[in-house]
Amino acid sequence: MFQPEGSASTPQSHSTFYETAIFADAEPSTQASLSELDQTVDTVAPITSPREPTVNPSDIWFLSPETWTLDHMTHLDVSQIPSSMLKRYPTMIRRWLSQWASEGANPFIHRQLYRHRFPRCIQDACTALSYFDSKTTANEETAYRILQDRAEQLLRDNVLDDSPALGVKTLDTFDHLARVQALIVYQTLGLFDSDVGLRYAAEQRIPLLFTWADKMLESASQSASLAAFHRQMTTAPEDSLTMNNTPIAYNPLPHAVGEEALWHAWILAESVRRTWSIVSGIQTVFLTLQRGWAACLGGMMLTTRQGVWDTNSAYKWAKLCSEVNVGLMHRQETERLLVDAKANDVDSFGKVIMEATFGSERIERWIMKSKDRP
Repeated sequence: MFQPEGSASTPQSHSTFYETAIFADAEPSTQASLSELDQTVDTVAPITSPREPTVNPSDIWFLSPETWTLDHMTHLDVSQIPSSMLKRYPTMIRRWLSQWASEGANPFIHRQLYRHRFPRCIQDACTALSYFDSKTTANEETAYRILQDRAEQLLRDNVLDDSPALGVKTLDTFDHLARVQALIVYQTLGLFDSDVGLRYAAEQRIPLLFTWADKMLESASQSASLAAFHRQMTTAPEDSLTMNNTPIAYNPLPHAVGEEALWHAWILAESVRRTWSIVSGIQTVFLTLQRGWAACLGGMMLTTRQGVWDTNSAYKWAKLCSEVNVGLMHRQETERLLVDAKANDVDSFGKVIMEATFGSERIERWIMKSKDRP
């Protein structure tokens, strides 16, 4: 499925969108304007500049309508997964959160995500997490207090989030993502900590996190366009308003649709999908451990190719995407990786999703066999 490392292929079209080679050279007649492309995907950011850039439709493979659909695996029975494996999942998520606090990134929070916009809710979550990670028996109660207070503040700040009639601005996809990731921090720490008070409070928030995740996905699918996602990644909402709070004519891509715009849009889209998977996983695992069963919420598509998520520049991301298949696929489709790909070709997020889907024993066997493959 994946091409060998370092091998470049001639861009060509494929029958399935997740195998489409991107950044392909196209004749002028095959290119479409950005405004035309935005009409193929629900858009909220029309381009008003008289000099509209052009973009190859294959460049925005990650915003295709199919990438926002949930895939329900009818054969997956969460209640049949061994408890030892269920417990490993929150441990891994907990480790990823600590990685974010100490290194600025993890497999579902991209290093570039909050470079331009850093909402207070995610700053609070990072601060509370950092203090929680460094807690001792002497300051444990303080760590619990900070965590609980920040979680309650997050809820208060979002009481009227979707009530524009009351004068509250509707959240964009970036804002939805930030508050969901913030609540993931409080839920992961609360649900799986030994403190009774923290756990009780986190249990009461389980329905809310599911609701917020659904709203995040709905926002993303309805506003998915290159212009909108690039703007949200680089411009705070208030920067797009005049003094009397009316929208201004804003062209986020003044000259051409470059690699950076594509990279920013991909980061936001992939972050939404990965974050939704984390929400589904962490709370479903808790409910299964607590009562023995939980509803399967389905799975999102994800980019599985090693290195795509970790690239630190638009150029490197574009180069990698043009040279290899990035492996954008639904959760159940990842089974083909066990046959067609080596373990080193799949990133850590993909491996965790695959382990939760197909079991640790099968994944371990695949990893061992991969070492013997050329």
